[in-house]
Amino acid sequence: MYLDNQNLISINPVRNASCAKVEKRHPKYLNLNQSKKLLADSIQTEKRNKIRDYAITCIFLNCCIRANELVLIDLTDVKMDERTIRIHGKGNTDRIIYMDDAVIEAISEYLKVRPNLNKAYPDRNALFLSNRKQRISKRNVQEIIKNELKLSFTDTADKYHTHTLRHTGATLMYDENNTDILIIKEILGHKSICSTEIYTHVANKRLRELMQNFNVLDLGGNKNE
Repeated sequence: MYLDNQNLISINPVRNASCAKVEKRHPKYLNLNQSKKLLADSIQTEKRNKIRDYAITCIFLNCCIRANELVLIDLTDVKMDERTIRIHGKGNTDRIIYMDDAVIEAISEYLKVRPNLNKAYPDRNALFLSNRKQRISKRNVQEIIKNELKLSFTDTADKYHTHTLRHTGATLMYDENNTDILIIKEILGHKSICSTEIYTHVANKRLRELMQNFNVLDLGGNKNE
């Protein structure tokens, strides 16, 4: 292209060539019924840490945060009276997430069984703790969600992972709750609306239904006027 622009060649062999288009891949997500099943199965198990693991799953689905954001949550980031969680996101940027009743209940129940640690424990302020009473790791969280998914979706669990739950929450907000895409952008902590459009499937079922049922002749009252 440079040689052509500088008139250093008489024929540009790629002048009429078009750029290859790379299709954006949409991550997989759970539908509403699958999400409810995942939460129900999570709390009904006999696992040692089921209350903690349920709270983690609930936060992912309802708050749409990343795994590395979840592990950074401190007790002091959670304001139950204000119904908020301070999330430490990418690039050292913080954002406030508002909790719904389900998340408040899940965290409240977990705090009842969470060990109270003294100053001898470096991670005493971490919200979620491992069995060793240390801040839970991202890898540990990924393993928890992997096991939760296997419990609920034995045959298809391999195609889902931790990020699936973040994507699921954002998709359900958009498709089922009609949440404005700009609000979802703030919840997800995206810098660009383009990233949010990928997460929420702008060309989704609601948009398809709208276009399929749209008819100019039906607008403005009486068709014969």
